[in-house]
Amino acid sequence: MVDEARGEEPFFIALSDRAEQVLHEPVEVLPENARETIKLMRDLHKYRIELELQNQDLCQAQIELEESRSRYADLYDFAPMGYLTVNASGMVVEANLAAGELLGLPRFQLISQPFSNFIQPDDQDRYYLHRQTLLAEQGKKTCQLRLCRANGSGFYAQLISSVMPSIDGSTGWFRIALMDISLQKEQELRLCRNEREWEKCFDAIDELVTIQDKDFYILKANKAARAFCQSWLGDPVGRKCYELFHRDGAPCAGCPVLCCGSNPIQVGAGRESRILELSLSKVLDEQGELEYWVHIGKDLTERHQLEAELLQAHKMEALGTLTSGIAHDFNNILTVMIGFAELARQTGSLESSMGHLDQILGAGHRA
Repeated sequence: MVDEARGEEPFFIALSDRAEQVLHEPVEVLPENARETIKLMRDLHKYRIELELQNQDLCQAQIELEESRSRYADLYDFAPMGYLTVNASGMVVEANLAAGELLGLPRFQLISQPFSNFIQPDDQDRYYLHRQTLLAEQGKKTCQLRLCRANGSGFYAQLISSVMPSIDGSTGWFRIALMDISLQKEQELRLCRNEREWEKCFDAIDELVTIQDKDFYILKANKAARAFCQSWLGDPVGRKCYELFHRDGAPCAGCPVLCCGSNPIQVGAGRESRILELSLSKVLDEQGELEYWVHIGKDLTERHQLEAELLQAHKMEALGTLTSGIAHDFNNILTVMIGFAELARQTGSLESSMGHLDQILGAGHRA
């Protein structure tokens, strides 16, 4: 901003004031021509002082700039994260020591090489899309790629990139922060494998297993539970157990969740001719507070039907045995009656037949 009164910039105004403080001798009363000569000499002396002050300021600024540049170089070169600058053609134009160590090359050999040379073939398209997104949206963007070192070994890397706009407004260069995330990626893959194995084991259980929170919402269900519910109840996940199984708006009386102690308990529940035997256990968090319930259910419908059929078969068998025994005993009685009747008929006289008639009468009473 220019000072309107003096027509000078604030920097030069301040410089002039500093020179005035150095050049403080007064101008004596002299003839006009002598005063002008002395004034001219004084102005020249003042300008010389101003130049000396400017030179001191420039020297100090140069020292501070060198110190700042040295600190920046130390921070840049010895940073634990790799830093690269890639131009619009994809060439590496600047790199720190960590980037060279990550890519397996000395820094001077890394310069002027295409960065794409260090990207594994299957991830080249991902890097291209990453660059296009940077140019289109600006800002910082993150991308995970598989890179390869100069010796051929590979590793997972995370790129945090931004665009450096050029002075003329054309497509700028790219600043890239590079991190080795192989260990993190290995842990993620291990977790994924463990989760898949857990899912397989969870789904391989024949019983109906559900995981519910404290509010009765079903968080997870295994394959057997989903198959049991899908045909007549729908997907169980995200629904409350009593709404799903009992079609009720509140927990049912004797709900095992409400009366469950430290040991699992078993209850029977039926809905639409389906009978379940449930056992459940608490799962506590690190603070010892209830986190969720694990329900294990057995579908006893067919078992109960088979037990009912078996009971009916036993009843029929017992009835058959009873009937057979009664028929056998009754047949014995009839045999006695028929036998003594024949003897009485063969005797011919009534007196001699009285004993046979008494036997027939007794057998009739027994029958």
